[in-house]
Amino acid sequence: MLPAHQGRGLGKAIMHALLEALAAQIAAPAYVSLVADGDARHLYSHYGFRPVAPKSIGMACWLQPSISSSDK
Repeated sequence: MLPAHQGRGLGKAIMHALLEALAAQIAAPAYVSLVADGDARHLYSHYGFRPVAPKSIGMACWLQPSISSSDK
């Protein structure tokens, strides 16, 4: 989140709405994971998220759009 928008409760509102929406859609307990960049881990910890390392590690890649056959 941009610094100008930090400290205004926006992250908390998003997390609350997201978790409420997820809970409304599941019929059994679900494993939910996320990537906490920088200090965001402090926000996420308020919602029960805990580090999973070294059991699991976050991984990422940049996926490029494929060229469709009509573009060739």
